[in-house]
Amino acid sequence: MPDDWAEVGEWAGYDMPLLIEPCRLCLRGTAQSGSRWTYFACGSCVAANRAVGEVLGSPHGALPLGRHSMMNGLDSRLGKSGFAVVLREMHRIWVRLTEWRQEEGQRLSESVGLVGRGEVAWTAWEKALLGSLGASADALCRLLDFDLPAHPRLVLLNEERDSFLGASP
Repeated sequence: MPDDWAEVGEWAGYDMPLLIEPCRLCLRGTAQSGSRWTYFACGSCVAANRAVGEVLGSPHGALPLGRHSMMNGLDSRLGKSGFAVVLREMHRIWVRLTEWRQEEGQRLSESVGLVGRGEVAWTAWEKALLGSLGASADALCRLLDFDLPAHPRLVLLNEERDSFLGASP
């Protein structure tokens, strides 16, 4: 793309030429895009991530799901070396989310019989794989290899995940 793509045509005012994309955590919902101030995840995954993060002591979430480092709590008050350490870890997690998207996409495709069909329309994918808070909590737990703690602030999330697991294939 030309260097000035963000300033002309239909992408004027956007940071990237992508308005929505599949959620990188649950792969069931859609994530808003087009701006560095959006999340890599759908609303349900952002909510589940934030709830778990708050219980674990991180008000920005258990995972850095914001596209911009500031959305994930990274700022210059950490000092130069602290900033670099945290930025490297954030990048490592973003790379893992990219790998996860491939792994989870394959697992979900197989679970609903979409393997071997070539490209699948998003509408067919969404119809076969409904997003929910329970699906988001389950994806977060599986990615982190972590069980949600029994905590008063996570009661609803635990219930939603249990309900989802009882209904999913």
